[in-house]
Parts: sequence; structure tokens; C-alpha cells
Amino acid sequence: MRRSLLVVFLATVAPLLAQTADHRHDFDYLLGDWQFTGENQQFGKFGGFWSAVRLDDGDIFDEYRVTGEKGETYYVTRTLRSYNARTNEWELVSTADGAGLGDRGTGHREGNDVRIEQTFGAGTAHPSILRIRYYDIEPDRFSWIADRSVDGGKTWTSGFQRIEATRLAAPREFVLAAPKIAATPATASAELAKLKARVMSADYRADFDELARVRDELAGWPNDRDGAYLAHYWKGYASWRIAINGASHSMKGEDLAKNLKSAAADFYASIRLNVDFADAYAAVTMVNSWLGTFSMSDPAALRERISLSQALLARAAALDPKNPRMLWARGAFLLYPPASKTAEAIDTYKEMLAEAERRGEDPSSPLPDWGKPEALMSIAYASLALSPPDLATAREDAQAALKLRPEWSYVRDNLLPDIESRSRPQPK
Repeated sequence: MRRSLLVVFLATVAPLLAQTADHRHDFDYLLGDWQFTGENQQFGKFGGFWSAVRLDDGDIFDEYRVTGEKGETYYVTRTLRSYNARTNEWELVSTADGAGLGDRGTGHREGNDVRIEQTFGAGTAHPSILRIRYYDIEPDRFSWIADRSVDGGKTWTSGFQRIEATRLAAPREFVLAAPKIAATPATASAELAKLKARVMSADYRADFDELARVRDELAGWPNDRDGAYLAHYWKGYASWRIAINGASHSMKGEDLAKNLKSAAADFYASIRLNVDFADAYAAVTMVNSWLGTFSMSDPAALRERISLSQALLARAAALDPKNPRMLWARGAFLLYPPASKTAEAIDTYKEMLAEAERRGEDPSSPLPDWGKPEALMSIAYASLALSPPDLATAREDAQAALKLRPEWSYVRDNLLPDIESRSRPQPK
């Protein structure tokens, strides 16, 4: 009997398992996080973000999101891709806003390309079929083109939509579990909360030695330990704040760049471990825009840095549109050249202040919650850039920031003395 069962298994199930293994990696190119631009014959040019993960059973789950310039979502759909060994093709089912799971399709690999035929708008008055081809697939980019039929496949519009995608973050696996923070053991969470408090205090005090010590301690946090994405964030934060404080303490340019590059590496590591962590995107946005200033003699490198910063900022805004740290980054884009929109920057910092006050701070949490003192400082600093400078507002908000953080070296030793210096009558 056991021999008969073995024969049946070898004759039926084993070939299916082998075929599944052969096709398991057909959609591997899509894994990770992407930014895309595209053009649709009906709606014109558009752009957005695309993220895909492999589930622990081998299926692929992805989210495709079309966004606006400020990160607002215009369209989003999520697709589950599962290989069916019996039919030798991938089966796809996508969500549609308020329409359930009617948008179904099939796909297969054809040489170096992947082809999909899928219905969209199923059950509506105007369903359509897309014949999609992924091509020119490389590790950090791919192209996408779709023909469309609105009459059930009788006639087709060639090249109805095109997409060009470039990689933002590396592939990763995804295991369904409780939310990351809820699943973080109390010991790891409490340890990270203490490290967070130390690194932030050292930042305000401009304590370079302590910032370096905390950074070194965080370097020993394993990537497979709970809260690893936060450990990388706070390690990057330490390097970033060494650079920020260094800028007002005559740090050499090469040392500034070294710390900024170290910060960027850790923020990217945080993103790889938690692709939906808006704070890491917001932080690395500001780091990249600062690094761009070291490429002023290389216009192409400068444009690349700025474009990357804008893409990262858009992703942060899409994930958390009111995040105070994201608003801080947006305010900086408005304040400094080439925008130099001081009044708009101040409005953004005021929005940041209101949202930081609403969200509050939680010293027991390892999550970033800073923002209120930084918003006040930024309003004060930006008020000096108005023409004429608003010295009263600058003084009031700088003093308010220092009241919240009495140890803040920059506000106490740099910003307030600058405001008072400007307030004194100037010799004629």
C-alpha cells in the first residue's frame, strides 16, 4: 500500500513540485521597492511607487500606487501573484476600490520577458483587458508596456500605457505576523528607548563623544533581532547629528561628508528592514540633499542627489502625510535654494509644530517622536531669512525651543546670539 502511494506521489505530485520550483523565481525581478514614471494615452504622464515582497509560501504580493507631487495618492491597487503548476501559469488577483477582488489575470515568463493578461474594472460598466509585457529587466530597472482592449479582446490599442521603473530598495521576504512594534519584546523596546534618549540628549548638547559612543553601541545590534530597523535609524541619526552639530563647530568638509554618508547607509538599512518606515525616508531625504552640496562642481551628480531626495521625500509623504519629520524635510526644500520660498517654509514648519504637539512624545517608545523643539527652532531660523527679518518672532520661537530643551547648544550658543546681534542698532 505504501509503495502504491509512493508511485502515485511520484507520478502526480512530484512533477508539480518540480515545475513550481522551476517557476518560483519568475517574478523575482519585481521584489523590492521601486519608483516609476509612466504615460497613459488617456490620462497623460504620471508617477508613483511600486513595492513587492515574497510571502513565506513563495507567492508574490505587491502594491502599485500612483502619487502626486506632494505624495497624495491618486490610485492604488494590490495584487497577489500565485503560481499554478497544474495550468503552468501564474494567477493574479488585484484589489479595486470598492469592487472587491474581481480584477483577475494570468501570466507567464517568455524568454527574458514576462507577459500578463488581466481584466481591470471587472463588474463595472466599462471593463478593460490589458496585455502587459515586462521587458529590459535588469537588477535596478525594468520597462513595462500594455496594450488595451475595451471590447472583450476584439480590438486593441497598442502601447496604451508605458512605465519605466527604477529601484529604491532591495528585495526582502515577508512573514505575516503581528505589527512590528507590538511584537517587539519589552527588553528590546526598552533598550532602544534608552538609546534613543541618550542619542537625542547628546545631539542637543553637541556631545560628539557621546554621539559616537551610542552609534558604536547600536552597531552591535543584530539585523535579525527585534527592532533592528530602529537600531539602524538611531545609529544613522547619531551620524547625522554629528554632522549637523559639526557644521556649527567648524568641522572639516571631508568629515561632514563622511558622517553624512554613514548616516545615509544606516537609514537605507532601516528602510530595507521596514520599507513602510516613513521616518527613515524623511531622514535620508535631508542627508542626500546636504550631500548634494558637495557636488556643486558636478551638475549631473548634484541633479542625481536632488532627484533622489525628492523621490525619497515623496515616499515618506505617501506613507505618513503629516509626519513632523517629513514636514521638516519639506520645509528645508522650500527654505533653501533653488526654491527659496521662505514664507511657505515657515507655514510648513508651523504645520510641523501643530502635528508634533498633537502626536506628543513618549519616552518609553523607541520610535522617533521628536519635532516640536525643531519646529520652533526652524521657524525662528527662517524668520531671519524674511525681508526684512522678523526678529520678534525669531526671538520668541528660539526662546520657546530653548525652554523645551535648555541644553540645546545650537539655539543657546548660535541662534539666539545671532538674533540679538541683528537686533542691536548697526553702525552707519
